[in-house]
Amino acid sequence: MSTFSFTVHRDPRWWQHPLVFAPDRWTPEAEAARPRFTYFPFGGGQRQCLGEPFAWMEAAIILAAIGQHWRLIHVPTHRVDLNPLITLRPRYGMPMVLEHRMADLPLHIPGAPQTAQALWDRERPPKIVTGEDL
Repeated sequence: MSTFSFTVHRDPRWWQHPLVFAPDRWTPEAEAARPRFTYFPFGGGQRQCLGEPFAWMEAAIILAAIGQHWRLIHVPTHRVDLNPLITLRPRYGMPMVLEHRMADLPLHIPGAPQTAQALWDRERPPKIVTGEDL
């Protein structure tokens, strides 16, 4: 027997508005309320991927490191089509615009020392780059 995670992960019996991004689905209470194997991105049972704990840890570290310095903005004109192979991925990639978070900082913090480096950093405009620039 084989199950197709793509369809199970979008089944309205288990997911209210299955195509909507809803982070509250992953609270401990919400997970406990669902039957087992309604979400299984790494398989399950005896054939479950041994790399699952590492993948979750690696994703959290990488996303935190990127998120500290960059705001990722999906290019709104890009159409997202799914490409469900062994893993689900976007068919034509997922182009993003990266906006440096330094643009959010105030120009001057009262009482903070003004060094030449701090003044230079403050005067630079926010840098927006695309994936090709990285």
